Amino acid sequence: MRRTLAVSTVFLLLTGCASDSGDTTADGASDGASTSTGGDGDGDGDGDGDGDGDGDGDATPGCTGSGLTSSGDFSREITFDGVTRSYRLHLPTGYDPSTQTPLVLNFHGFGSQASEQIFFSNMNETSDAEGFIVAYPDGLPNGDNGSQSWNAGSCCADDLTRDDVGFVRALVDELDDITCLDRSQVFSTGMSNGGYMSYLLACEAPDLIAAAAPVAGALGISTTACNPEKVIPLIHIHGTVDSLVPYSAAVSSTDAWAEKAGCTGEPEEVYNMGVATCVRWNNCSQGGPVELCTVEGIDHCWPGQLFCPFGSSTEDLMSNEVMWDFFQMTTAG
Repeated sequence: MRRTLAVSTVFLLLTGCASDSGDTTADGASDGASTSTGGDGDGDGDGDGDGDGDGDGDATPGCTGSGLTSSGDFSREITFDGVTRSYRLHLPTGYDPSTQTPLVLNFHGFGSQASEQIFFSNMNETSDAEGFIVAYPDGLPNGDNGSQSWNAGSCCADDLTRDDVGFVRALVDELDDITCLDRSQVFSTGMSNGGYMSYLLACEAPDLIAAAAPVAGALGISTTACNPEKVIPLIHIHGTVDSLVPYSAAVSSTDAWAEKAGCTGEPEEVYNMGVATCVRWNNCSQGGPVELCTVEGIDHCWPGQLFCPFGSSTEDLMSNEVMWDFFQMTTAG
């Protein structure tokens, strides 16, 4: 069911970073030691904060039902690099703790937070329909203004030493402990700064992320700094009149990713409805496929959700459904 979201119910500052260039000297990653601990016990029913029901925080190998055992929404915390980090978790309707389940990581924009990204993307509805887990991590606040951010290169953290890639690795390990996770189907998406974060994960954690779907973001590190061991499939969704992250950044980012994937020839049109078109490079020798979905006349929005603080959006392209179809196509077999 599609829903129209009222502007008056929430204020979202999705990003203050607009960049048409991928150049930066910071890549946001390090291999420093870290630890991850269980959640805050406020929705999992176990009373001890570790989410597994037995007090020791360890899920039984083989997804036999330990940890979170039923569908629902949870607010949890982990500790990484000595800092308490928070995230929201949605287990879909009909979740089976004995069946390996795909995961989508959904990153908020600059100045936003996990709870707003749940609202803004409305991905829980798609999660319930398609049967995947979705996690919404919270970025850390910038010191100058307190706006939550991701260190994804040119956007948008003020602390360029922060290891947000390491945090995501710790988060996925935590989720693997408390849910029945299919580690071969872990995907990343995000809005604006969250889209930058999805690009960074594609560059620096292709062993973790099977495919990425940045929305209204861009590649925030230089193409020379981005040296993935494998080039994962990527679909990028962007409006042509984006006032914060220009559409030209989407074009240059997907062109760069297609080049890394060894794609040749012209991309093929695979979607055309109203103001939305998607073109895909399928002939890629080093990875891919790579796809760019262009939404004419749309500003800094999540297409498919009519609420947008930056002008009108559209349902001519339903971002959640399009990216999920892409994820499944690229991991089939």
